[in-house]
Amino acid sequence: MLIVLLIGVIVFLLFQKRPMYVANRLQTIEHVIEGKDSIVTIWKTKIVQDKGKIKGLTNQVERYKDSLSLAKELKDTILIIDTQDTIIKQLELNIRYYDELVEACDSVMSNQNHLIELKDSVIMIQRNELNDLHKKKKRRKLGEIIAGIGLLTLFIVK
Repeated sequence: MLIVLLIGVIVFLLFQKRPMYVANRLQTIEHVIEGKDSIVTIWKTKIVQDKGKIKGLTNQVERYKDSLSLAKELKDTILIIDTQDTIIKQLELNIRYYDELVEACDSVMSNQNHLIELKDSVIMIQRNELNDLHKKKKRRKLGEIIAGIGLLTLFIVK
């Protein structure tokens, strides 16, 4: 009776399943990573577009400065004031686009940080799954050894 109980415990240990990380969690994280990648790509596109707008506005400011220097040479006070007002408006527009550019860069950085955290989570999950697999293999080997000893004992006793 003791031997049957021992064999039952050995078989139980051999086939005992430990909770493993669900593949769904890993798939969910990978799906979020793909989504964050697309968000980062969109923000990078916006950054490139904003840089182009800023370059265009800067060129306009340079043209207005040329007009201002021409007006100063002509000593046309009204044209000087008009040109200066236009330059100020263009520079304010530049500042607004720079602010948007900084905001876009911040968004890219925060999304990339989140991506790094998610990828670290995937690595940790995979590392834990690998460790669990090694533990399971060790337990199975130990169970096989104990089962072998139990069977050997059973044959010796009979």
